[in-house]
Amino acid sequence: MRRHGTTGKGRGGPDGARLSGPGRDDALVAEVEQILCGDLDFDAIADMKMIVDSAGHFARPDVARLLLRQAPQAPIKTS
Repeated sequence: MRRHGTTGKGRGGPDGARLSGPGRDDALVAEVEQILCGDLDFDAIADMKMIVDSAGHFARPDVARLLLRQAPQAPIKTS
């Protein structure tokens, strides 16, 4: 049976960087059970949560909303 794509396993950090596991390895492709270990920087988790707030206050329609005027607007004039 031929496999397509990457079947390797690994663990990623909050910023998407690889923490453990090779990208692709013959042992991993063969579905051999392995233990993956990695070091976590909990400060990086807090930093990324401030940047990516997908479930926080920016995702709440009762707190933040974006209104667009689709009619043409006059340019700003200064004297």
